[in-house]
Amino acid sequence: MKTRSFIFLALPTLIGLALCSFSLSADDSPITGDTPSAEDSPYGVCAHISFGDEQLDKKLRAIREAGIRFVRADFTWSAIEYPRGTWNFEKIDATLAEMDKYGLKMLPILYYHTDWSRPTAEHLDCWEEYIRTVVSRYQDRIGCWEIWNEENLDQFWFAEPNPADYAKVLAAAGRVIHQIDPGLKVIYGGTSGIPLAYIEESFKAGALEGFDVMAIHPYREGLGAPGADSGFIRGIESLRSLMERYGAGDRPIWITEMGWASLPDFDEIYSSFPLAALRALGPEKAAVLDDRAYPHSRGGEAVRFYGQVASLCPTESITLEQLKNLSPDQFHTLVLPPGESFPAPCFERIRDFVRDGGTLILSGGVPFYAEEYPDESGIWREKPGWAPEDYRRAMRIGWKASWTAPGTPDFAPVEVTETLSRAAPDAEALRRAAERMRAGRFYTDALLKEGDEMIVLAYGVEGDFRGACSVIYRFNSDWKGRILITGGNPLGVIVNQTDQARFLASAILLARCASVEKFFWYELQSPECDPVDKESHFGLTHADISPKPAYFAYQTLIRAVGEGAADFRRDTVGDIEQVRFRRADGRLGWAVWAPGRAQKARLGVTGDVAEAFDYLGNPVSLEKLLSDEGGSIEQRVIYIIGPEEVTVHCLDE
Repeated sequence: MKTRSFIFLALPTLIGLALCSFSLSADDSPITGDTPSAEDSPYGVCAHISFGDEQLDKKLRAIREAGIRFVRADFTWSAIEYPRGTWNFEKIDATLAEMDKYGLKMLPILYYHTDWSRPTAEHLDCWEEYIRTVVSRYQDRIGCWEIWNEENLDQFWFAEPNPADYAKVLAAAGRVIHQIDPGLKVIYGGTSGIPLAYIEESFKAGALEGFDVMAIHPYREGLGAPGADSGFIRGIESLRSLMERYGAGDRPIWITEMGWASLPDFDEIYSSFPLAALRALGPEKAAVLDDRAYPHSRGGEAVRFYGQVASLCPTESITLEQLKNLSPDQFHTLVLPPGESFPAPCFERIRDFVRDGGTLILSGGVPFYAEEYPDESGIWREKPGWAPEDYRRAMRIGWKASWTAPGTPDFAPVEVTETLSRAAPDAEALRRAAERMRAGRFYTDALLKEGDEMIVLAYGVEGDFRGACSVIYRFNSDWKGRILITGGNPLGVIVNQTDQARFLASAILLARCASVEKFFWYELQSPECDPVDKESHFGLTHADISPKPAYFAYQTLIRAVGEGAADFRRDTVGDIEQVRFRRADGRLGWAVWAPGRAQKARLGVTGDVAEAFDYLGNPVSLEKLLSDEGGSIEQRVIYIIGPEEVTVHCLDE
């Protein structure tokens, strides 16, 4: 048995921690207390409360009870000035007055245009008047101002995104705000993702003159795989490097939006459909790619999908090296990790495996759409841009989507075929799942040869459009194998409620390790007005403000880490993450988790453990993890408060 370990050293500490709670009690007294200034707090949330809300008091109480101090909200120009020259501040005034009762601060977003100022970059006189009027009114109550939202997307810029035009808008706003009060902070509008090229072009065009703080919205599909955590941090570090090259390396970085939507019945939706598709295929003994060196194969989605395959046929894990020599004589079926990424150096072997009679199982998105290669240090990375169409043609997979074929819907309701219904272990569960699903990638038989056939398992149907969204390609020409594409979740950042809570804890911890100063979760409340639209399900709470697990995860993290924490330090061993932080009172805390599959490990602890609890605040016994045999470290974050040293030994079987 091999062991690997890492050690953090620190001073002995001791701490007691109250576990999370949620009351929203009938006691209407505002929540106050001797806590650091809200403007110094790293903990924020997005909430659409600026212009009145019948649930406002309940929302503010929920925010404050979670320990969150900062609220990012809209100061939409057209809602404040309309008609031209008429300024409407009553609702904002009322909202800020209520926030004062709870010790909360606002991060307003100054953005968009009016009927008389479009495009904004060509009406800077009107824009500056709006900025001056609003900021002058609230300069004593609001200390920071974000300029626009996701300006690198056409849907929010309302035109083709133009970094030079945004630089004009930002510089004008920054100039006016700093004239009003040089101490006010101007925030670069949070970008969708981390678009380095866009940001650099804006720097070249003068954006550097306009802001004090950089902001990003680094949404992603998950943090449930080894390597995903490192990729998240690398993205932030790349932004920091760009800022340093332009002399702005000392400016803070904030994440002013990030989150995951969580459907309440996600697990039923995304288990019923793949299980039925697998049963329709009838897989035989399967090889599943599961290589520690290839993180994509060891994430939570892969673990879940591989488990579904294993429920129907014998499976055996294989490495990348074994994949390079795989033959249908060894295994009839090969299962790749879910998603659009693939290990490009193994592609020819995968193609030949199907040609020679093997069955290939794929799940989610457009197959072979994102090439991954190992870099000089052996870390697998996705190649920028989309993989050439040659890959899909070589596999005889025809496909289309809204951006490749006019008339194809972005997302279409799913209709299952009789073939899939007959194969479903629970036809009613499959029906419910189909009602909640939407398809955005569609497969065709355009590349098949004579004798080959495409068996449709489900369609996406929208008006006159009808496209296959889950298929079995059965080859009976010069090829003899099969390919199953189960379809998948085309809606992006949707997870179950448990993963939403896990990802929240790990995302904030990792962001702090990357020196992100503030983190605003998107968002407080899930409107829940659409059963499948992800925008209805990002919230920490349900529509009635009752908490989801993510609410407790945020509350627990805040109480574990506290305000003013510093010296965040991350290390990894095997597939295990550890974060150490020093609280404002000098005491230490530790966070440990495995982002993908559970890992067997042993902990070594020096000093007293005052508290050990999981990401939801539930007490955790460390007895097994401290024993010679070790125990299991899982995706859930475990906080350990107090020890001067924590050593994690990853036990490889």
